Amino acid sequence: MKKVWYYLILGFLLLSCQPQSRLSYPKINKNTQEKIDMERYNRKIYEETSKEGSPRTLNLIYDFFTFTTLDSIETLRSDNIEYITSKRSVHDPFWIRKYYSKETLSLRVEEFQFHDFIYHTTVYDGNGEAIYEIDHMKYWDFSFGIERLVRKVRREYGIDLSIYNREIGLKTGYYGERVVYEINVMDTTCKSHSTDSCMKRYIVIDGKTGRTLRDLDTVANIGLYGRYFLLQNYLLQKEKSKKKRSDRKKIRNNQP
Repeated sequence: MKKVWYYLILGFLLLSCQPQSRLSYPKINKNTQEKIDMERYNRKIYEETSKEGSPRTLNLIYDFFTFTTLDSIETLRSDNIEYITSKRSVHDPFWIRKYYSKETLSLRVEEFQFHDFIYHTTVYDGNGEAIYEIDHMKYWDFSFGIERLVRKVRREYGIDLSIYNREIGLKTGYYGERVVYEINVMDTTCKSHSTDSCMKRYIVIDGKTGRTLRDLDTVANIGLYGRYFLLQNYLLQKEKSKKKRSDRKKIRNNQP
């Protein structure tokens, strides 16, 4: 009996020592009747601006407002055709961005973002049914997924991407013909207007293999490489961006 308990406890300890992913992905809906509650937003804007002595509501043509609480950060933007909201928990690296029709107030497009890049998009029809979805990780062929990236960066560089940190920037891009993750570690005390001058570290990781392609940790190297990288990749990224804009235009127009 003692041996049984010994092995049970040993197994529990071994399992508990395994690296655990702390990522909590937002739920992706397949259908929704969601509409934006503009009365609620205008009430919040009025309350916030009243504290500053200039009470107002949302400008319907173009406006932008940020709501911050102890638990979350939320933004609301208005343009000619839609309302756009973005929200995340204070320490959460996941954003949810939603596009609502100004005419019907119904949810039309929902985007899910990890740090600075979108990994999933859902488009809804007028009845709230999902009619088109894009898994951006598959679309751009990122075989080395988010969770594997988080584990690698934590293990090899001591950078925790599972929580939001304003010093850390993570986006996707191209390195020659390769799709890559780009990690920027910024000096938030830096007063320079130059991004290169405020960057403490720049890491490029292959989006397919997970292999580190660049790891620069000096301002001089980052600045020099940054200029070379932009020069060599400008035309390629311009062509790729043109295709992406075309695809996004189809999504926004509900044309699969």
